[in-house]
Amino acid sequence: MPASRWRRGCPEAPGRRRPSGLTIPGYIVFGFDSLDTWLEEDDEAIGHPRDPYWRVDVRSSSQVVEIQLDGQTLAASNRPLLAFETMLPVRYYFHPEDVQVPLVPSPTRTICPYKGRAKYWSLNLLGQVHRDLAWTYAEPFGDASALAGHVCFFDERLDLVLDGSRRPRPRTPWS
Repeated sequence: MPASRWRRGCPEAPGRRRPSGLTIPGYIVFGFDSLDTWLEEDDEAIGHPRDPYWRVDVRSSSQVVEIQLDGQTLAASNRPLLAFETMLPVRYYFHPEDVQVPLVPSPTRTICPYKGRAKYWSLNLLGQVHRDLAWTYAEPFGDASALAGHVCFFDERLDLVLDGSRRPRPRTPWS
């Protein structure tokens, strides 16, 4: 924001932060988390500013998909939803009735500006708690709206079997 648009007499913009070494004479720098609300036109920007080159495409599939932990099937389906998101591995979303183990609510919540607010789930198998292995979006945004209520598992931490073939675990920040 040009400094000339900031009210006179206000020594600091709220939440004013300047990344180390960044100086732009005549401008004020705001951190994304420094204000109550950011708007892109009339729409609230959630999580962080959206990248116009980032996409999320959701497609129905008839692949037989299974998620396993130590050989035990957690979910299996021949009607998954596949989420293709820029720079991430394909994610396989299951209808809740295709999940074969009870999920335990987790306090973990995250926000994705492309898909929405995620709620996480843990598993309690044979007395061992496996935290935050799955997530759901109750009210996903825009292009991800088909994912509402479906369950996705971190295949970075679990085994994904597609049409009978076990897939290698992807390497991501969540591995």
